[in-house]
Amino acid sequence: MSLFLKPCIYILILFSAIQAQNPPWELLAQPTNKTLRKMDFINPQTGWAVGDTGLVMRTDDGGANWTIQSVAPKDNLIDVEFLNANSGWAIAPHRYVSEQDPAGTWLFQTTDGGASWDSTWFRDQLFWGMNFIDENTGWMGGEQGVLLGTTDGGQNWNEAVYEPGATTGFAMEHVSFVTPQIGYGVGGRFDLTSTIWSTVNGGATWRATNYGLEPMYDIIYLTDQHFITAGGDFDFGAAVLTTLDGGANWTYFYTGYWGQGRAIAARTDDHLFVPLGFAGTMMYTEDRGNTWLTVDNPDLTPIFDIVFFDSTNGLMIGGALDGDGKVFRYNPQLVALGETQQVLPPVSFHLESNYPNPFNPTTTIRFSQSERARVMLEVYSISGRKVALLINNYKSAGEHTVNWNGTNQRGEAVGSGVYLYRLTIGDETQTRKMVLAR
Repeated sequence: MSLFLKPCIYILILFSAIQAQNPPWELLAQPTNKTLRKMDFINPQTGWAVGDTGLVMRTDDGGANWTIQSVAPKDNLIDVEFLNANSGWAIAPHRYVSEQDPAGTWLFQTTDGGASWDSTWFRDQLFWGMNFIDENTGWMGGEQGVLLGTTDGGQNWNEAVYEPGATTGFAMEHVSFVTPQIGYGVGGRFDLTSTIWSTVNGGATWRATNYGLEPMYDIIYLTDQHFITAGGDFDFGAAVLTTLDGGANWTYFYTGYWGQGRAIAARTDDHLFVPLGFAGTMMYTEDRGNTWLTVDNPDLTPIFDIVFFDSTNGLMIGGALDGDGKVFRYNPQLVALGETQQVLPPVSFHLESNYPNPFNPTTTIRFSQSERARVMLEVYSISGRKVALLINNYKSAGEHTVNWNGTNQRGEAVGSGVYLYRLTIGDETQTRKMVLAR
């Protein structure tokens, strides 16, 4: 091999390895400085995105360019749905400020493609998700399990009828229908439950069942029997619920990845994406939800919604919580997830014994690592239940110290006993015991 060719090959291998680390998303021209929350498309070219302070945007070229529209109130729009190029709805919940500025939800309706909007105010009711089956029939779900339905295009709304003993006081975050007769709502409450609402008679009656520990935010119907919901908690992280028998039974799986599954979309039958919101990462599966992995979003941008039109055409939206809205397009020419990527050596690290041990009420945990990497430090009870998440972000090389004050994620003091603290960096973990003696 010539002396000239050999270094060229090394350079090519290095370039390919660096390129392979990039996720297959490219940033489009930034259309707004406001955070984008939700989008809906009637075809691969025409769609709308909504976001903070009454922002509505329309695209007619698949997201390359957007026309800014808006609604009058300045509350954050969190959901949008269009039936065709003219008819659409959006909602904006408003939190309580004072007796003169009470809580409620704005429901907006347009009949001219978003150029103008009419509004309806629901005082003292907070709604988080909606779904319209046709121009007359729609649903809105929100706090305390309230679910309203309309059969006259939103002129009148009636509270849903629950089967005896099948109601719940937990928040419904999203509602959608598989068919005009079969529909589901998803939601729950932090650290307590994942809730699934269901109807098999077009919404005439509903039932609610609790399954996991964290609220769910979106649901996808892969077949008429296989559904997956995505959700999670600010502190404990992302989780999914899966059914293989049309909703008769659900399996809860806590992934351990920091963030909330705010949406779920399928690129192919097997390849699904779940953006984890504020975490700036993306959870994905290549085997239809049997296993889940994560990858960083470009520039660790928080992503709140994602859509695929086919296996090579998709969009995702988000932005920093203080603004800077962004739109990314899936680019199959970039190296896709699951293809051969650069194999990096494991990060060496050491977890020390906590001090003091036993302790009351606070102990110090020290660890060191050889390179910058994502670090997760968790506390578990001796029975294996997760008690607290102390670290879940990137740490630089060197020594690190964190204190645990004997409380769980809700700030409540835990009882005396043996606890495990587990440090995870990459695919490796180290675990030690500590004793809390109150």
